[in-house]
Amino acid sequence: MKYKNMINIQKVSIIGRVAIGIACLEHMLPETKYPKTLSILLSFLNKFIYDPNIVIDEWEELSAEIIPDVILNMSYSEDEFVVISQSEYLDFEIFYQEVGEKCCLVIDKIVEIAGIHFYTSILSYSPETVKLTQDILNICETEVGSIPNIILYKECKFNKNNGWGVVFQKENKK
Repeated sequence: MKYKNMINIQKVSIIGRVAIGIACLEHMLPETKYPKTLSILLSFLNKFIYDPNIVIDEWEELSAEIIPDVILNMSYSEDEFVVISQSEYLDFEIFYQEVGEKCCLVIDKIVEIAGIHFYTSILSYSPETVKLTQDILNICETEVGSIPNIILYKECKFNKNNGWGVVFQKENKK
């Protein structure tokens, strides 16, 4: 894969790995008839990399309700879904069916990268999230024939903030 020569993912922070996943997702996404749902999804994912005041419990609670694996495999129930409405659930269900299995898999993997170390220490360079990031890059290249420019993300150093890295500045992401 081309990216192996461009960037050492082991040296990229968890926030940087999530950002790589989001960049790949955006690179893969087809035109959609559901821009509102896409906007909600991207806003949710981007909160992890841009919001220095993110409340992890709230982010995790929302992720548990809007990831494709949950939406596509559970029926809506007010007992199970407390953050999103039935209407939002249906919008996500239609959206995920439209974007397809590979985009849905990438979304699930992005959320997994973000959450894998919430309540544990990050050992070594987090081989689990390196593998997930590599999986996303492989899916993107297979589906689209290329990957987005990820050179920017080598500046997201794993040695900052105990492996988490620092939150992106919006103007730096181009």
